[in-house]
Amino acid sequence: MFISYAQNFEDVILWRALGHIPHGFYVDIGAQDPIVDSVSRGFYEQGWRGIHIEPAPAYAEKLRQDRPDEVVVQAAIGASDGNLRFFEFPQTGLSTGDEAIAEKHRQQGFAVHEIEVSMRPLGPLLDSFSGRDVHWLKIDVEGMESAVIESWPPSQIRPWIVVVEGTKPLSSEPVSATYEAILSDMGYDFVYFDGLNRFYLSQDHKELMKHFLTGPNVFDEYAIAGRASSTIANLLNSQISELMESGRRLQQVVDEQRDIIDENNQAIAGMRQVIDESDRAIAILNEKLTGSERRGDALAGQMEAIHNSLSWRITAPLRVLKKLLWRG
Repeated sequence: MFISYAQNFEDVILWRALGHIPHGFYVDIGAQDPIVDSVSRGFYEQGWRGIHIEPAPAYAEKLRQDRPDEVVVQAAIGASDGNLRFFEFPQTGLSTGDEAIAEKHRQQGFAVHEIEVSMRPLGPLLDSFSGRDVHWLKIDVEGMESAVIESWPPSQIRPWIVVVEGTKPLSSEPVSATYEAILSDMGYDFVYFDGLNRFYLSQDHKELMKHFLTGPNVFDEYAIAGRASSTIANLLNSQISELMESGRRLQQVVDEQRDIIDENNQAIAGMRQVIDESDRAIAILNEKLTGSERRGDALAGQMEAIHNSLSWRITAPLRVLKKLLWRG
């Protein structure tokens, strides 16, 4: 099963279209973290390999440590070889070479470090992989998308699928008008928008068009890694935590009820013992009562025998005389 790490399930859409290819190749521009929000991580786990382009020193080093068998280019992509003034926002995906965008982030309270990084054009970089297919190219450079795409020609390398961030940073405002015409001239058709990124398909691979008709869904058979910063991942993780807490509380209630049941069972056992002892006492009393009744019956029989005896009848006048004398 494919594991999704990407922020907005970009990797799920790409895997749907390209998952039939064993050991494919990708180019990830603005790769950032090797795991969190990574579009390439799921592919890496499926045996794919590629190149990561990341100007932020901390993230470039993390990529080297996590992906020792891949190429990591620590540079920004731009019009020409040289250096670029770069605004780094540590522990975020907001780092950019666009000063105006950086200033907006700073005003919003994000801490920024200004550094200088190497810059290289995209075309020569892609040409270095001439002779092999590049199955997907992702461009996520926080407002510098058009500069990256403008540095692509005259290279003739055409990745099968190109994914480009289509909105301004931290905004839903579209920016595709700044670069889409260039991609169209290079033979790419727009095929899908996920609310954040725009997907373009090379006209040489129109057979893959059918894979971009719907968003990620149950039929893609993927799992969420839980290592993304996306709202969906955070929501799911929050729901998992709530469910775990609910489960803990329910288990506590169950344990308490079990204790009550155990106490009740012990009380019932004690009552049964009392009942058994009472039953035994009643049985003994019944036996004694039966014996007394038998003795009473015997005495009654004896009295009746006396009353009916000849001597009793003969002495009857004497008993009457005795009573009269007693009264006199």
